[in-house]
Amino acid sequence: MKSNNAAQIPRLGFLVSTGLACFTMSLLAGCISDVIVDTDFEVQISGRDQAGRGWQATQTEIQKSRGPSGANPFGTVRYQGSIFNWTFAVWDSSFGANIRSNVSSDVCFRFDQARLTSNMQAKEIPLKVYLISQRTLAKQLVLKGDSRRLTGNYDPPPLCFSREGAGFGLIVDYAELFPSGKMFNINQSGKDLTYSERGAGNWLKLHVPIEYEGKREDLEVTFFGKGSEARMFYF
Repeated sequence: MKSNNAAQIPRLGFLVSTGLACFTMSLLAGCISDVIVDTDFEVQISGRDQAGRGWQATQTEIQKSRGPSGANPFGTVRYQGSIFNWTFAVWDSSFGANIRSNVSSDVCFRFDQARLTSNMQAKEIPLKVYLISQRTLAKQLVLKGDSRRLTGNYDPPPLCFSREGAGFGLIVDYAELFPSGKMFNINQSGKDLTYSERGAGNWLKLHVPIEYEGKREDLEVTFFGKGSEARMFYF
């Protein structure tokens, strides 16, 4: 399967774009526009601790807010667990948002050892990315990759999150997971706001070890597509 991922930078809440800002910029140098695909999704989280005991996140630990969330019409999904919090964001070519540790040490997500499966690919595929970024309150760190030239994928590094929390994003190579090469098999491309496959009914599962306080656990995060919508994004 061939990937036709658009060269998108993950919009993780730390990119500022408002109509007022765009208007101001247009007076000076003109606005730049692109298409962003907002995705409606749900999440299930489970895992197995160091002793091999399985666990499943409860409904009270995963909340989906339909309140104002910038221009995103689908709201926000948040997981609040005993080990970490994860505020999720998913687009057609990327996922991420913000993770914060709830324990005494950093929580490290071993993305370098992560695997992916989907309803269209039962075989586990190693996670490959075109770009990975992490941002704390103090600075933004682009670990590797070129957001405008998705010319080659690579194995991502681990990312560690403190009690302060950090935003992050991964532009993922979905070529072996969905025929369209995009999350949930969404087939939007270019600057077109209309497309036929909006991702409803498809799913992606992330298998990733986590490490904290000298412990290691296996984590599974399943993203269930409910639909999507394309809109113009000005920056």
